[in-house]
Amino acid sequence: KEFLNKRLNHVGFSLHGKTAKLHEAFTQLPGSFNAAIKGMKRLGDFGVSVGILFSPFVDTKDCLYDTVRMFVNNKKINLHTVYLNRLVKVGGCRINQDIMINESDYLDMITQLVKVREDFGVVVKTTDGVPYCRALSYLYMKHKKELISMPLSKRQKIAQEYLNAIGTCY
Repeated sequence: KEFLNKRLNHVGFSLHGKTAKLHEAFTQLPGSFNAAIKGMKRLGDFGVSVGILFSPFVDTKDCLYDTVRMFVNNKKINLHTVYLNRLVKVGGCRINQDIMINESDYLDMITQLVKVREDFGVVVKTTDGVPYCRALSYLYMKHKKELISMPLSKRQKIAQEYLNAIGTCY
C-alpha cells in the first residue's frame, strides 16, 4: 500500500462495455472484464484513484452512462474520472470499420458524459479535442426545439456543461 501511494496517483482502465460479453467481444480476452473490476476495486482499496477509458463501438455507444452507474452503484467502485475515447483507424491497424461509431454518435455521447458528471460527481473528458464550434452547432441542431423555448441563461448553462466535457486528457 505504501509503495502504491508513493508511486501511483491514478490508473485508468480501458473499458468497452457494461457487461463482460460486450467488453470481451471487443478485447477478445476472456475474463478481462472481471479482471478490470477486480483491479479497480483493489487499487481503490489502496487509495489509488481509478478511472475508466471508455472506447465505444456500435454496440456500446448508448451505454456509457449505464456503465458508470453500474460501476458506482452495483460494484461500489469510487471512480474519479471517465474519459471518452474514440476508435480511429491509424496506419495498418485492423479495426473493423463496421463497428466504429460515426461523428454524430460520438457527439451524442458527450451528453452522457455531462449526465455522468452531474449524477455521480465524476470528472469527465473526451480524450481527443472536438472543435467547440462543431460541438455547439451539433448540440443546437440536435436540440433546437427545446433550446429555442429556453431563456438565454439556461441555454448558456447547457452549452457550457457540454463544452466542459470536451477536452484533452494528455
